Amino acid sequence: MTDVSNQISLLLPRYAGIAFALFIAVCVFLYTAPGHAATIALHYLHTPRLAFMIDTNAARAFEIGDYYFENPAGPYRPDAAAKYFARTLSLDPTHPHAHHQLARIFFLRGNFDKALAEINVQIELHGESSISSYYVRGLILGYMGQPEQAEQDFRHYLSKRERNWGAYNDIAWIYFQLGNFEQMREEAVYGLRIAPNNPWLLTTYGVAEMNLGNKAAARDSFEAALSAIVTTTPEEWSRVNPGNDPAIAERGLEEMRRTIEKNIDLLITTS
Repeated sequence: MTDVSNQISLLLPRYAGIAFALFIAVCVFLYTAPGHAATIALHYLHTPRLAFMIDTNAARAFEIGDYYFENPAGPYRPDAAAKYFARTLSLDPTHPHAHHQLARIFFLRGNFDKALAEINVQIELHGESSISSYYVRGLILGYMGQPEQAEQDFRHYLSKRERNWGAYNDIAWIYFQLGNFEQMREEAVYGLRIAPNNPWLLTTYGVAEMNLGNKAAARDSFEAALSAIVTTTPEEWSRVNPGNDPAIAERGLEEMRRTIEKNIDLLITTS
């Protein structure tokens, strides 16, 4: 027993020395390379709070906000994301993207007044350098029942990003609100030239034709949409609906499928 105790007493100082050396090395690393240390804490250790404690600045706060909001490998926590985007603005009131992201979160929560306030500040501060904010404002205004104003923002966005099929689909929805089904169909056609066989656009085109009384064309479009939705993956749904919880992607696809089938059944029963 005495020999074992002697051996332990001899080893303890050695291990204590190693532990102290490691502690010093970690402290030096944190002091000399806080950015690298915070990146490791966030993306490898998945400890956002520690990352922000190590590297407290607006860029890191924004990165953590995105980690909670739009990182496919991270946790989906929009409330936490909103707190870090707000923290970003407290550190840098002119940050180029934080108001935009806050507007998107408020929009997804259904708080359209706050969403509109945030996106208006974003556009006021950054204007044309934040062209996607016009798209977001178009969505917000559309959901607020202001289709004429929404149309202006979508048109402005499309004047700069004319190859975005999603914008044609959304402006077609605005024309649906306005009861302008001819223009709704035309916008869907523009989108389909960019993204043929797209289930969202095919559905929109079908709705336009149905409201114009063209039942055969509407049914053809809905059936094409139904075929396309079968091969659409949850990942694709999430890309089309950014900022939404990836966990609801399969349910979103299923709801789309049921809506298309209901439209087909409606056309059959009214033929």
